[in-house]
Amino acid sequence: MILTMNFKNVLKRTFILMLFVPVLNTIAQEIELLPYDHLQWQLDNHGDFGPCDVDMDLIDAWQITTGGKTFSGKEIVVAIIDRGVQLTHEDLASNIWINKDEIPDNGIDDDHNGYIDDIHGWNFNNNTNDVSLEGYGHPHGTAVNGIIGADGTNDIGISGVNQSVKLLNLVRGNDTTSIFECYEYLIALRKKFNETEGREGALIVAVNQSWGVGSLFASDNPYWCNQIDAMGEQGILSVAAAPNEAIDIDSLGDLPSLCPSEYQVSVTNSNYLDEKIISAGYGAISVDLSAPGYNSFTTAINNNYAYFSGTSAAAPYVAGAIGILSALPLEEWENLMKNSPSEAALLLRNQILNNTDALISGSELIASGGRLNIYKAMKGMCIELNAIDLLNQLDRKDQVLSLYPNPAIIDNALLVLETKQAAWITLEVSSVNGVQVLKPIKKWLNAGINSISLDVSKLNGGYYFVSIKNKFISKTLKLIKY
Repeated sequence: MILTMNFKNVLKRTFILMLFVPVLNTIAQEIELLPYDHLQWQLDNHGDFGPCDVDMDLIDAWQITTGGKTFSGKEIVVAIIDRGVQLTHEDLASNIWINKDEIPDNGIDDDHNGYIDDIHGWNFNNNTNDVSLEGYGHPHGTAVNGIIGADGTNDIGISGVNQSVKLLNLVRGNDTTSIFECYEYLIALRKKFNETEGREGALIVAVNQSWGVGSLFASDNPYWCNQIDAMGEQGILSVAAAPNEAIDIDSLGDLPSLCPSEYQVSVTNSNYLDEKIISAGYGAISVDLSAPGYNSFTTAINNNYAYFSGTSAAAPYVAGAIGILSALPLEEWENLMKNSPSEAALLLRNQILNNTDALISGSELIASGGRLNIYKAMKGMCIELNAIDLLNQLDRKDQVLSLYPNPAIIDNALLVLETKQAAWITLEVSSVNGVQVLKPIKKWLNAGINSISLDVSKLNGGYYFVSIKNKFISKTLKLIKY
């Protein structure tokens, strides 16, 4: 069936180009803060955007894994069906998937999958291997890629949910035929991986779809939902964005987000007040959870960075979550993915949906009532898999409780933080240019709640970054001095 689509991915998105700022270079163990981390409130929110801790607690999950590979070192792949991507973007290039079974530009279908020179994926809109639209990329697809997997190891820009992961891009057209061809391409790759124990194919764990067709039900196109089941049986979870309209898709329809597959995760959008965005679609039966897509700072075309919003931004946080949870460094988990990929996919999906943070507003409109929390989902997986050592590491969660007053209108500010165990910390204050402006403070913290007085009398009015770090904690807050 050929169907002209009214795609939602052009609705309700916002782009504001931002200029580079110097790197802050704040490091604690494997956790490294990048120039724009303070704009990525979804990762770890200390109150710069709305209430403190309205976030996915991703920094805490990063203490276990930053994504990219399985226990034995196999590359994890997240697929994106969209309009194209800038392959050469400085924060994406190193994480773009490469088809190692194909020899570039030799005009031969080396891996015998029916596609010649499909090095980075395939463009099903014009039937070529060009997923970058002649190098320019597409603003929508480039933004989605950044949320899932912008390189978090290169000291520049931002980090995706996964600091390292492989991003496989497929370009769709305005018809269902091209979408189904995308699904078949992914099924074939993951099936080959499963059948060859990883020697060929690709370990695709999720496919992101930040688009959809309104007013359609599963009964209108059963093959669509059957294909999502077929992907799930190979171990691929489907992530679909709800519409950017305040409609109940249970009543009014929307595909693929309305597909009843147990391998599907349908996502709506929420903000830093933990409110479902009013203009985002909902469904108490079919929309599974929200993700914090509002004002997502991510990669943009022309090697830029920009804010990006809408359900199109919310869905890739969930696709990214599936990627990083698949990288849980546990042999038993990798064996489950290998021996029973569909069971592994269902376990992972259930932990995401059973370990959300409750929304303040709009919880009754979605099935789980909650917003994505990657840290909680990772803990849930550790419990399910009886991974006690990993669970103990995750339970060692340190957090900044407050920095007061902020803005600072007096000469002293009080920093209050909680640590799970006694340890030394180093506190540094830097300008927005990355220049240290106060002498570093070293302080012994007892387990529990601690307070540190910070003398800011010598600071001129302006914006500053306060970083707290040791081998267990890495936090950066914005301080405003009047």
